[in-house]
Amino acid sequence: MIKTETFFIGDGMDQPFFEKFVLALRKKKSIKLGKFGTFRLVEMKARKAKDINTGEEIEIPTQRTVKFKPSDTLKRLVQKKQV
Repeated sequence: MIKTETFFIGDGMDQPFFEKFVLALRKKKSIKLGKFGTFRLVEMKARKAKDINTGEEIEIPTQRTVKFKPSDTLKRLVQKKQV
């Protein structure tokens, strides 16, 4: 069995940095962090879906979400075997 750990950096993140990051994302729609990757703000169109509990058709409104694309460097580093 493989033991995994999850690290949540939100609590330890510098609040002014996080606020500036969000504001920049809203203004520019995209933020590239060197060899780490790119964050993009994407607007998802409204769509219809089915409520799994009732089977009723519901409308999901337009919403914004953030997508992340890792850089080739990050992908390569993640694939390396640990010694």
